[in-house]
Amino acid sequence: MNYNATSIRRRTSLLIIALGDFAMSFGQSKSLLAGTEVGAQLKSAAVKENTWAYGKDPAKEDVSKRDFNSKHFKNDDGTYTGVFSAGIIHYEDGGKYYDIDANIQPNLLGNHAAYSYVNSTNLMKSYFANHSSGGLLSVSTEGEVKEFLNTRFYWEKNGTAFNSISSTDVASTVDGNKITYKNLYPAVDAQYTLSAGRRELNYIINDASILSSVPSGADYMVFAEDIQIDANWSYELSQEGTVILKDISGRMVYEYESPVVGDGFGAANYRPLLADNNIADIQAQRNGNTLRS
Repeated sequence: MNYNATSIRRRTSLLIIALGDFAMSFGQSKSLLAGTEVGAQLKSAAVKENTWAYGKDPAKEDVSKRDFNSKHFKNDDGTYTGVFSAGIIHYEDGGKYYDIDANIQPNLLGNHAAYSYVNSTNLMKSYFANHSSGGLLSVSTEGEVKEFLNTRFYWEKNGTAFNSISSTDVASTVDGNKITYKNLYPAVDAQYTLSAGRRELNYIINDASILSSVPSGADYMVFAEDIQIDANWSYELSQEGTVILKDISGRMVYEYESPVVGDGFGAANYRPLLADNNIADIQAQRNGNTLRS
């Protein structure tokens, strides 16, 4: 497969950093867009059926009636009760639907051996290397996207980068549906959290030591990475300020949402500090052309 390189940048205003108590988080989500056709996927041994089944007896579900958003249960009188979800609850594998399991497992699938971990029981497969420098791989029927490459941090002033720091190659730690790269930058962790059809990346700023490198008059703190998309794919900025990847037919496949900055990450008192794209945004750049939200 031929790839084109694209740079993804996530920025937040230094004003917001100054307002926050630590630990802070700065991140955004990537999702396989609703309505995207998902074809046959290799079924993982990690697939497991949910037992809660919306208060219904799982043994009475007619799994042949499943789709991405619903389950149907047979009643004693021969009728059916349909339970419909506003979100995605199933993924498709060979024409059948299975409950989504967002947990990350050792990669025993026999493919993409460079990646030690995988979540294959979802709308998109997510493969993770055992060290941060290996990046990650997103796989769907439409193609593959390599991400989290050449990760770097810098300060931005009047559109120019200062005091750039390349990431440290650190080991990954898996805990359920989360994978963490501890101290990817000084006192900053990167953490992916998986859910149904979505993958969220947070940069967790554990203390203020990273602020020691801020140059006078800096406007933004920037976390940047390279991604590699199919050479026939394209991307665009939506009206909502998100970056959308499109396949060769122009169909939307993936969406990178606008970043959110929060205070008290992992604590009960966690609170978002803003929802303003003028203060936090995501940008994409290829061949010197930049999309800004």
